[in-house]
Amino acid sequence: MSAPPPPAARSAPTRFVVLGSQRSGTSVTQAILEGHPEVAMPWDETEADLLGRGYRAYTFGLEAYRERQAANRALFDALAGLHAGAETRAIGVKVALDSLAAAVSVLNGLLEHHPETRVVYVVRDDLLAQFASLKRAEATGTWHLRGSHPDHTGEPVKLVLPADEFRDYALGALRTRVLVGSLAGLRPLLEVSFERDLLGGALDPATLFRFLGVAELPVTWATMRKVAPPVEDYVENVAELRAVLDGLPAVEPAEVEAGARAALVADARAERRLLVLCQRALAWRSCDPDHCAAELAQAVRERCDAEDRPLQVSELLLVGAVTGGRGLPDAVADAVAEMIAVAADSRAAEEWALRACGEDADRALELAEGIDAEIDRVDRVVDALIDRALRAGIDRSAWPRCLHLAERSWERLLDLDLAERRLGRWREVFGEHPGFRVLRGLVRWFAGDERLAREDLEAVAGEDGPAAERAREILEQRR
Repeated sequence: MSAPPPPAARSAPTRFVVLGSQRSGTSVTQAILEGHPEVAMPWDETEADLLGRGYRAYTFGLEAYRERQAANRALFDALAGLHAGAETRAIGVKVALDSLAAAVSVLNGLLEHHPETRVVYVVRDDLLAQFASLKRAEATGTWHLRGSHPDHTGEPVKLVLPADEFRDYALGALRTRVLVGSLAGLRPLLEVSFERDLLGGALDPATLFRFLGVAELPVTWATMRKVAPPVEDYVENVAELRAVLDGLPAVEPAEVEAGARAALVADARAERRLLVLCQRALAWRSCDPDHCAAELAQAVRERCDAEDRPLQVSELLLVGAVTGGRGLPDAVADAVAEMIAVAADSRAAEEWALRACGEDADRALELAEGIDAEIDRVDRVVDALIDRALRAGIDRSAWPRCLHLAERSWERLLDLDLAERRLGRWREVFGEHPGFRVLRGLVRWFAGDERLAREDLEAVAGEDGPAAERAREILEQRR
């Protein structure tokens, strides 16, 4: 078992959560941690709602988002740190996941509200033994053994376990494993194996303690022992259940994560709070950035349509933040253009547009071309996108696109100072390209310098090509 590096020294205690399916060994892991003099955690396990719904379980959901975040962290600290003292260096809880839905809720809570919380994930590979142990505990009422108590109480119980229920359980457990595993790249996560570490005795408690940043002490306090009698001893239809296990379909991580995101988006939409949706998208962005951007863009459009109003600048900037400087996927290009078009604040729209295209020159031009040419207030956005494309090193074959966009924008922009500054910088790229001379001629005409304007336009008008046709058209209009 390899552990991530220990947490850096800090004044606040390390926060952690012990996660795993029921009967996977979370209670033994908890017992090892709970008795450490520098670790505080409640003896009982915690409902998934502490991390999933959190503060929302006690309100009507109308609280400010920052209040919700602060309250969720305060709730965690109050419960996990109930027995904390002056020597406490780590506080945590144990959550036994009883369903895929609970896993989705818990993982979202961790990503959204508990970004620094460490995860100890306990995994049991033998899903049949895990399911059988759960059913035996439900039938006998014996969930945990401490000290030297015998493994069974009363008469031996022989169970016949329903195959359909086991199939659903096993698929849910495999999907849960995929979801929790996706946390590994987002935060410190230590995996503990039931078979190898707990049953086989390979677990070195010092690894756990190092992971949480507490003293590496010998474990003298844990009296709980993990036992795992063969399932054949108390299950009659083992062969049938093993056949079910062998026939399970492959679990595709992308499909599982997409389903989890869809559930979280649906929950956020039900709240009708764009900020919640934004935070959900940010939390899952590392899994599939394009999907998150598309979901958020679609949700924004739906919200504006439902409320029959244009997009607000604050919403626009939230969407921009979620894209994280990436080029937006083609699937939302139209939505992006509409968002910029309805922005009431051109400077905010410009900031978002540049963030959305990042350093992708082609995407910058695509975004500029998608903006409605009839909306005056976004001309600065178009201009800024052209400038970004040129700075990013656009291919020479795309120069005509840049120049056409610039002309379309500058005819209405009428900001001569800005135009002159851009012309001076762009000349280093375009040189005496015919399209650039047409653009410069237009700017000079607007500035009142008809002689120099005609000089540029007439020089191009005598040539062939689209720029020459445009130069002749402008000269004809100015007669």
